[in-house]
Amino acid sequence: MIRVLCHAGVWLALLLWPLLATASDQRMTCHAESQPVFHVLEDPSHALSAEAVLEAPDERFWTLVPGVFPVEYSHSAFWLRFSLSAADDSPCMSWLSVGEPRLNNVQVHVRRDSGWIEMHAGRDYPVDQWSTHTRQPLFPLSLDNGEQVDVLVRVTSSGVLTIDPQLWGDLELIRVSQDRSMIDGVVLGIVLLIVPFSLIVGLQIRSALLLMNTLAVLAYVLLSCLSKGYLFYWPWLLLHWSHELSSVLSCTALIMFIGYLQVLFQVHLLPIGWRRAQAFCALFLGGILLSGLIFDLTSARSLFDQLRWMLYLLVPLLCLAAWYHGLRPSWLAWSLTLLFSGQGLSRYVLGISNASWQFGEDQLGLASSLPVVLLLVCTLIMEFSRIRRRERLALAELDAQRNAEHERLETTVARRTEQLRESLRARSSLLARITHDLRSPLSGIIDYARLLRTETRQDYPQKIERNARRQLELIDELLEFSRSELQQQELVLAPGYLYGFLGEIEDEARFFAQRQGNQLHCRFGVDLPPLVQADFRRLRRILVNLLANAGKFTHQGRIDFSVSLVRAEADEVELSFSVSDTGIGIHPEDREHLLQPFSRGRNARRYEGSGLGLSIVNQLLEQMGSELLIDTRPGHGSCFSFLLLLATADEHELDVVMEESRGIAIRGEDRRVLIVDDTGQNRESISDLLGGYGFDTFVAEDGAQALLALEETTFDLLITDQMMPVIDGWQLLSAVRTSYPALPVLLYSAAPPLRPASCSPALAFDAALLKPADGGELLEQIARLLDTA
Repeated sequence: MIRVLCHAGVWLALLLWPLLATASDQRMTCHAESQPVFHVLEDPSHALSAEAVLEAPDERFWTLVPGVFPVEYSHSAFWLRFSLSAADDSPCMSWLSVGEPRLNNVQVHVRRDSGWIEMHAGRDYPVDQWSTHTRQPLFPLSLDNGEQVDVLVRVTSSGVLTIDPQLWGDLELIRVSQDRSMIDGVVLGIVLLIVPFSLIVGLQIRSALLLMNTLAVLAYVLLSCLSKGYLFYWPWLLLHWSHELSSVLSCTALIMFIGYLQVLFQVHLLPIGWRRAQAFCALFLGGILLSGLIFDLTSARSLFDQLRWMLYLLVPLLCLAAWYHGLRPSWLAWSLTLLFSGQGLSRYVLGISNASWQFGEDQLGLASSLPVVLLLVCTLIMEFSRIRRRERLALAELDAQRNAEHERLETTVARRTEQLRESLRARSSLLARITHDLRSPLSGIIDYARLLRTETRQDYPQKIERNARRQLELIDELLEFSRSELQQQELVLAPGYLYGFLGEIEDEARFFAQRQGNQLHCRFGVDLPPLVQADFRRLRRILVNLLANAGKFTHQGRIDFSVSLVRAEADEVELSFSVSDTGIGIHPEDREHLLQPFSRGRNARRYEGSGLGLSIVNQLLEQMGSELLIDTRPGHGSCFSFLLLLATADEHELDVVMEESRGIAIRGEDRRVLIVDDTGQNRESISDLLGGYGFDTFVAEDGAQALLALEETTFDLLITDQMMPVIDGWQLLSAVRTSYPALPVLLYSAAPPLRPASCSPALAFDAALLKPADGGELLEQIARLLDTA
């Protein structure tokens, strides 16, 4: 508060000085023509005193051109010499300003008859030691009647040497100070209005471009305030931290501006060379500015000033690169490019530097902040335009989606209405035929039951059972058809053993084939994946329906069931399923409507059935993303096939539970079994099952561990997988046949035995089971092998 009052007192004294001078001494402005001639001497050693400078010959001095100091950065001290005199009839009073407030050390030496008078100001001195307590250092020069004095000014600075000595009268100083204060106030008012608003808007809309620009402007304005002496109001910071704050703010403004360029020119979409060039420019120039904190500040600022051309070159190059790569720079990007190109040309071609309109130069006046504030306003305008444009696009897209949704709903209603009509027609057809389809097997059951009371033929019970099974199949088909019509069932994908599943289908198909005296031939490719992700319940329904139809419409013929690999990729495979027969075939005119519900071929009407089997198959395949292909000729049989895209699976994804379906009379006391499988769940389930029967079980993860166990312990049985790391099942079998020929080996694998070409044709396992086998099957095989051994 005391400082503020002192400062206000000084300015009040300046304002009232003319009146005070008139009322008291009637002092006038000192005479030195309009402005004195300033002579400059450079002191590289900092060793000259005021006496030595005053006595130095004129040849060592050079005349200073008003408004231009030719040296920007230097470690030297510079002495300015000029003379000042007063009129014979009155004293005089003038104010001396040496340059910008950011000068580090300004000393004024006035030689009078009584000796030297010294005044000083600048960042190297506490504020209370300044000659005047004002933000702009001023030195009062007061002369008596007819007095003439020599004035010496010594200046040193670690930054740019903004030396511009001026002599001011009282009224002129007040006018100039008012003008400068008004300009600074207007600029600061604009900054305080625009910058916080931009910061809040940038945070709200999450605009990296606006935030980068705002922070760059804020750092630049703070740096301008620092250079204009506004740390005068915080003397402790001015004395101890002015250089550090200047370096940090300069680096921050530079980094934020280059970050702004990255977002504006979309550098992240350019080739990596441009990103590296921009990063190098930011780190290199920023490092130079920060190096002043550790090394010499004057050298750092001088080096940065020499390399400033990198910025003037970077901006147009980034704009051209963005345009060349089709990124379509915005109007603001082109405007900034033209501005920087103009500044670069004016500085390096025309030689115009440190003009007030050249923002980013070392002039650092608050007036130079107006272009960067204007750039921030342009960024605000562009961001608001972008938001408005995105809002219009979003509204247009919303309208399009609303219209599309309306059309989709209308289409869905129309489709559902048609489906409902079709369903009602199907229900009518169902009611018309259900009496016959359900009554026929039931009538046969009743007739055979009556005959059984009077006759003792042995085939009546079998006929009754066959008619009951037919009626049960018909009911199942009707229920499946009803469910598939009323709701779209979702697929339930689960990992499973493919070969084991196909083995179960083969067993059911063999029963269907033998009822009509047919021969069944199954061919499963050796390159099928052992495990896949599939909806095995629906896939079973599809294959059983196709195989049941083949068995029904073929008599004393041949049925072929094949599964082959079409293509294999990293995580999925495409499989081909085919069921062919030598039965009655399909008439060409019936193929179009054969997949419709309750549709049957004209040559199939003498066979029992509802005409729903192929319709159910087709619906299930559509849910799986496939379709049923039919190849047939009347009297030459039919071939039904489809392709299925399935994801591969791993045994570790399975929950392996070894269930015992039936009791087996087997005793495992004093018998050792070695279980070799690379899946821990398989090892544990088999070990738990055999442990319940008294077996001593040992486990190994691969063939290498199994051979080590065989060397240490004698076993009665070896159960092994086929595909394992390190040493697989076939390599392990070969080693066992060589070293332990009497040891029985049971293959328990996800695939049938696939002997490698490198193995002997005579090499074979004693028994083989496909995964997943139930506990009863496994125990039967173990009992047989142990009894044989």
